Amino acid sequence: MIDLLPSAGDEAIIDSVRAYVTAELPVSRFREGARTRGDFDHWNRFAELGWLSGADPAAGVDVVAEMLIFRELGVGLVSPALLATVLAAHLATADGQRRLAAELTQGHRHVALAYHVATANRPNYLYIIDGQADSLFLTGTEGGLALWDAVAAQNRVELHPFDATTSLTGAIVAPGAKPIAAIPSPTLLQRARVLTAAMATGSAETTQKLAVDYAKIRHAFGRPIGSFQAIQHHCANMAMRSETARSQVVFAALCLRENMFEPIFQSAAAALVASDAALENAQTCIQVHGGVGLTFDCEAHYHLKRAHSLRWLWGATAGLCEQLLLPAALYEVQP
Repeated sequence: MIDLLPSAGDEAIIDSVRAYVTAELPVSRFREGARTRGDFDHWNRFAELGWLSGADPAAGVDVVAEMLIFRELGVGLVSPALLATVLAAHLATADGQRRLAAELTQGHRHVALAYHVATANRPNYLYIIDGQADSLFLTGTEGGLALWDAVAAQNRVELHPFDATTSLTGAIVAPGAKPIAAIPSPTLLQRARVLTAAMATGSAETTQKLAVDYAKIRHAFGRPIGSFQAIQHHCANMAMRSETARSQVVFAALCLRENMFEPIFQSAAAALVASDAALENAQTCIQVHGGVGLTFDCEAHYHLKRAHSLRWLWGATAGLCEQLLLPAALYEVQP
């Protein structure tokens, strides 16, 4: 039997990250303006806390611990650049580039997430999320991940993203440019999906709590709206989605760490379940808030937009569904 409940060590990780996110990275910081984008002011602190150290064997941070960290980071909608940097460190380590891996785990370099949006007219076009001018950028490939130097992205144009908590840059991959690190490792792609799903799960749990807390204090017809059956059903459904996402993400992380129970399947399932939970809980949270939910004073807006953004990563919804429909014989464990 696999125990999905957190151990004492897991609880210590959760409490530590949660304390920092609550004090330093509340979602309300996005109302202060664009200067909060990227959370780069906190980067040295991220390194000191060990959030970037998963690729360093001496740090003792395995994929389950990383999953717990990113679940709490999803509560504060921390920049996707942190996820990209952690994954890039794992890629550099697997590729034998120890110096680059050390620079990433020590917080000396940033990595932006990027994904291709190629069309017939622009076959090498991509979007870069929360990237600075000198940031490396990370893309998903059919068989794993690829890390690129900043100069590989040319003709950069600043765009106005749907998720205003991040920056977005359009660029063209330079002709002939090659990744500085890229290996065909499905394990890295599975880790990317699990950690992204963990962020989505943290977001889903947050919007559930926002809805429940509001239902307790908002009164209509002389009593709290939480006493009405329709609101109770909404909150119950949100709790069910959050718990399902949490259980699947924890299970996928354990499968990946122990190399058992078809981790390719489980990571794809985690990405789909958590993505749906984040999106639907944010939508329901806005609905529970009623008129207030239609204003930007309601923090659920930020979670809703981040949920939409995360859905595009690592194969998007259609690609993940295809993974789940493949015959079980294809899910052989790979190094």
